[in-house]
Amino acid sequence: MSFGYLVVEVRRVLRSTRFLIFSMAFPVLLFLLYVGIFANGDRAVIGVLMVNMTAFGALSATLFAGGRLPLDRETEVVPVTELVGDDLQGLAVV
Repeated sequence: MSFGYLVVEVRRVLRSTRFLIFSMAFPVLLFLLYVGIFANGDRAVIGVLMVNMTAFGALSATLFAGGRLPLDRETEVVPVTELVGDDLQGLAVV
């Protein structure tokens, strides 16, 4: 994976406020809400809730990223040749 591809992906993620809200801010808010309701000072419950919200954030990030791929390919934000090179262009799914 090239550094240029990483820069393109980070820019794309930071442009989408919906992605940032549902994959970063929403799990944190749910964690704070659930800790306030269910934890009652129990560190084991806090740990379980933290793992659950981490998994929720990772899964929602994956689902939202997968839904944006067809839209980015449709508008050709980044040409396929820049991402995979000329030799591997035939292997890229377009």
